[in-house]
Amino acid sequence: MIVPAGKDNHEAVVEVVKKEYFAEENVPLPMEKTKHIIRKCTEDDFDLPSDESI
Repeated sequence: MIVPAGKDNHEAVVEVVKKEYFAEENVPLPMEKTKHIIRKCTEDDFDLPSDESI
């Protein structure tokens, strides 16, 4: 997944390892500070240099 990360909200590739659901009165962060998934990753997001170019 591509998500906003850090204080500057730069895009980062992450692996989602756990999903949790909370009642509104039990959320761990205020809703206005909660970040959301931007999109699923594509092959282009993992476009690393090949070993042949080394």
